[in-house]
Amino acid sequence: MSDTQNSTAPERSWFEFFKLWLHERPFRYFHRVCILILLLTLFRAGFVNCIELVADEAYYWLWSKNLDICYYSKGPGVAWTIAAGTAIWGDSEFGIRFFSLCLAAGTGLGLFFLGRRLFSPKVGFYAVILAAVTPLYAVGSVLMTIDPLSIFFWVWAAYCFWLARSTLKIEWWLVTGFLIGLGMLCKYTNIAQVLCFALFCLFSSKDRQHLLKPSFWLMVIAALSCLTPTILWNQRYDWITITHLLERGKIDSGSEFEFRSGEFIQFFQEQALAYSPLIFLSILVVMGWVLYRHFQRPKDGVHPFRTEWIFLFSLFAPLFLFYLALSTNEAGEANWTSPCYLVGFIALSAAYSHLRLSAWKKNTLRGAFLIGLIMTVLFHSAAWVDFTKIGLPDPLKRVRGSKHLALEVAKLQQTKGASLIIARRYQTASLLSYYLPGRPFVHVPSTEGIANQFSFWPSYTESQTGVNSALYISRDKEKPNQPIPSQFQGVTYIKQVNAVHQGRLIRPYYGYFCDTYIGGDDPTTP
Repeated sequence: MSDTQNSTAPERSWFEFFKLWLHERPFRYFHRVCILILLLTLFRAGFVNCIELVADEAYYWLWSKNLDICYYSKGPGVAWTIAAGTAIWGDSEFGIRFFSLCLAAGTGLGLFFLGRRLFSPKVGFYAVILAAVTPLYAVGSVLMTIDPLSIFFWVWAAYCFWLARSTLKIEWWLVTGFLIGLGMLCKYTNIAQVLCFALFCLFSSKDRQHLLKPSFWLMVIAALSCLTPTILWNQRYDWITITHLLERGKIDSGSEFEFRSGEFIQFFQEQALAYSPLIFLSILVVMGWVLYRHFQRPKDGVHPFRTEWIFLFSLFAPLFLFYLALSTNEAGEANWTSPCYLVGFIALSAAYSHLRLSAWKKNTLRGAFLIGLIMTVLFHSAAWVDFTKIGLPDPLKRVRGSKHLALEVAKLQQTKGASLIIARRYQTASLLSYYLPGRPFVHVPSTEGIANQFSFWPSYTESQTGVNSALYISRDKEKPNQPIPSQFQGVTYIKQVNAVHQGRLIRPYYGYFCDTYIGGDDPTTP
């Protein structure tokens, strides 16, 4: 008999085995999440090379070339992460953004595990899909700023906290604390998670006991201990970071608080655009419903409401309401609230999967997903399609034109024979430092006091090689302000130099020739 006749089972192709693996219980949704995250990561790995650096990325890249235990406005997390990425892949856009891709994948897994732990694998899977089609998260998955680090540690700290309160094992409390602390070393906003967990314990009658137990406070101590480098650094520089954060939030003693309805409205507009309008509104509605249900009178002494819902509300409300309150004076940036929306995705997924919703409510959630998907696809397709030709704004305007600007500035510097380049804003200086041929250090005007991280680095006033002249680059056409006119014998306007992408003007800059450096009093340095 032939081998074919002896065979008792039909041969299966690799595709059939893949289908069986994909639908195998109980890991069906985990398999799908892994495939989804892998495909997204591969796409993002190609996409990162299609867009230039944003100013913050170039700024943090300069930090990574001057490693320290803390920086003017942030902890050391982002600088050391970029340093690790460029050590592996070199000083390319991919090298700078490499760990952003890894963090996005890790955040996706954390979101799935948290959703699965709280509700079901299906909820975790849907939550990952929602995050993938939310515009701000799509952007954050390819840009290496503080946000990918912040939300990565936020979601895993939330997952470990839930394990800690469920298992009561001290190691999970400590792990949660250290994850919060590591998040704070990347973005100080993560300290709000301690308040979120405390709020949850207050809301949940069976978890209130944790506030009186050493384990909870060991978690807090573990989190705060991670700030040791920040405290030591700030002690050396007169607590400059605290001053900066208070000024940034307009809550320092020198700021006058004034209710501004325009700023308040702008906050909601920016949140809706960043997170997709219907996703944003749906999350607010679900969180409002959670609060309403929690305070309903229990029947027969038993509250029918699941603790998991109030956990999601507790992780969302403090951070969102804090920035909502600040927006009555100044709207702030849309990404400041980004960590709290992670649990919003889980809440929407759980509402869709586990609540008895009417047809129009389910269709609304489907519409929220569809609008988010369209916005995210448009964002990515703008790398290859010029939307301005059909009268639409360019969603990638912030990541265009810096390479061309650097080449124009380099030509102008060579023509004028300037010794160095000075940019009015640190954002421009950072981008030019990265994109100029040879990557020379571009300075900002040397002034008294500490204005940004450039204030901690050597200034042209301290140059040992001598400064004959400088090229000054500004977004404003007006003549440079002090101290430039007093530091150089003459300041003359040369020409407009433009940031251009494929022949289209992105933003104009203006070049000035600063002739014969005459020095002057050296500014106060840290």
